Amino acid sequence: MYIKVLEGESAGDIALRVGCPLCMLLRANGVLSGAWLEVREKVRVPDEDECRKSAFPCPRNFAMGDIPFRIGCIVQKEDDAETIAKAFQLPKRIVLACVHGEVTEGKLLLLPEREEHMTILTVKPGQTWESFAQPQALMMLNSYFGPLYPGMKLLSIRT
Repeated sequence: MYIKVLEGESAGDIALRVGCPLCMLLRANGVLSGAWLEVREKVRVPDEDECRKSAFPCPRNFAMGDIPFRIGCIVQKEDDAETIAKAFQLPKRIVLACVHGEVTEGKLLLLPEREEHMTILTVKPGQTWESFAQPQALMMLNSYFGPLYPGMKLLSIRT
């Protein structure tokens, strides 16, 4: 079920109106911050099993995770996901996740800033986010919150 966001209503106000915790409302709508709900016309109302069945991570856990630095990039006419990935030494999938699948000239991208201690790893069969030391930070770093698949490339922080 979806409800209309009222003018001037904050994410906390919406959660209070529908009778659920703010973190559950954020998770049901696939966002990590209430600011992203306040600009929408409609929001999805979670059911009582939302936290148990949702693949989207709990927003409360991200308050405790390390958020990676981002670097801005404005897409040029000749750019595509492949050239941007190569220029920033990132997996192409991360670039596509940051542009929501569409590389558009003039669009500002906020890409993870690749540092010396970062490496690209390949997901092994059966590996899950929980098998990593800081899963929330890794999700944010890769701009990806769904399930892992064997062969998937992830930007990782060496410890």
